[in-house]
Amino acid sequence: MTQEGIDSESIEMFFKGKQTARASGAGRRSRRGNDDNLVMCYYNDRIFYVPNEVFSTVLLGAKRMSNKKYVRYKEGAELYSMSERKFTELANNADAVMHVDKIALVNIERLDQFIELNNR
Repeated sequence: MTQEGIDSESIEMFFKGKQTARASGAGRRSRRGNDDNLVMCYYNDRIFYVPNEVFSTVLLGAKRMSNKKYVRYKEGAELYSMSERKFTELANNADAVMHVDKIALVNIERLDQFIELNNR
């Protein structure tokens, strides 16, 4: 295992899978017919087709990077690796909270700006 907790076999499997899936365009078609989001993985002489997001999250332990503009408190706390209470407090201080019906949504762009400006 390396310091980050990722062993060399996982890294080798990741890159081999990425290159094979991208270069050949091979892959089992999903029900939607889109195989661009699949990674071909070799393990114990078997081939597995895994969605990119699942592969990176599970195998490499990488957190999903959100490309959403708004998130709820729970998802935002997970994204920023902090407690939900602390994330709520930070979002309110940044004036990044918008209420839609009874749902609180946090503007991630505004929150990022607030963090950068106040932590220099």
